[in-house]
Formats: sequence, C-alpha cells, structure tokens
Amino acid sequence: MPYIGNNLRSNNAYQTIDDISGSFNGSTTSFALQVGSASPIPFPKYETQLIISVGGVVQEPDSSGTTGFKLLGTNIVFSSAPASGESFFGVILASADYLNAGGTFPDGTNSVPSITFSDDLDTGIFRVSSGSVAISANGTKVVQFPTSAGSNGQVLAGNGAGVLSYVLSICSPLCLINRSTCCHCPVSRL
Repeated sequence: MPYIGNNLRSNNAYQTIDDISGSFNGSTTSFALQVGSASPIPFPKYETQLIISVGGVVQEPDSSGTTGFKLLGTNIVFSSAPASGESFFGVILASADYLNAGGTFPDGTNSVPSITFSDDLDTGIFRVSSGSVAISANGTKVVQFPTSAGSNGQVLAGNGAGVLSYVLSICSPLCLINRSTCCHCPVSRL
C-alpha cells in the first residue's frame, strides 16, 4: 500500500537503525545503536527522536529506563530483555528534529561544514575559531564574519580571501560608481 499523508519534508534524513534482533537472547538489554554498521552522526540526543519496535510492538521512549527503552552512551537499552526470535525495527527521525534549543554542532571545516544541505554537503556554515563563523560553497570558504559588531558609519569589506572586517564608510555615491578613480574609499579596494 502506498504512503498516504503529507509529503515528508526531508525524507532522506530519516535513518533506519541496523537490525539488532539477531542478538536478542532473553537476557541482554543493551545494544549498540548503529546505522550502516556505524554510530549515526549526529547521534540522537533524546529517546523521542526514535521509533523502536520489538516483536511488532512500538516501544515507549523513557529516559528513566523503567519502561520501554532509553539511550545510554551510544547504546539503546531496553527495560526488559527482548526474547530470542523477536523482530526489531528502528528509525531515527529526520535530522531537522535534532535541532533543539541549546543544541550544539561540531566545528566543521570549509570542505565539510557542520550545517549543510541534503544535496550539497560541501556548502554550509562552519566555525573557524572562537567567536568566528564562515560560509563555504563547494568546499571553498567564501566569507568569514568578524568576531565583533561594527560601529555606526562602518561597513563590511572583504580582503580578497573572503574575510570580512568593518571599515569606515567615507565614500560618496560617485566613488561607489567609479571605483577606479576613487583613492580614499575603502570599498574601492574590494
């Protein structure tokens, strides 16, 4: 039967958890949570970011671990051991669901930014250094923002390597139009 409902906003970001039912033995309660034989990145922060089914029964997300399941380190821990032969499936919800108030991201680099797009993984935002962020496109840093705010009358100007800084704006409208003859305007050096 085809899916009936709203289109998923980022269906390629949902991840199927590796089948762990082969390790069910009636006594083990803790299992590595993996996708494609590796710990998913980013790893889910909360149990409510997962849908887990054991033996055809959806399990209750419970951070206390008294019912259903909880996350502990990089493992999923069930409140009672699944019996041998029980089936399993699990889904990690879309990565957009990872964005929570106070959530953090890895630093990233110009070629592997930490905030990217589904179909363009080398374009996005990354941390350059303390208090400094940049944007990359196709793996190349295109702009790096200053670490502090400018003052009244200042404008952002680039240094040719994508690094922006604040400069005093003393340009006349004529200077902005004819940059080749303007010698006192910082914008003419862009």
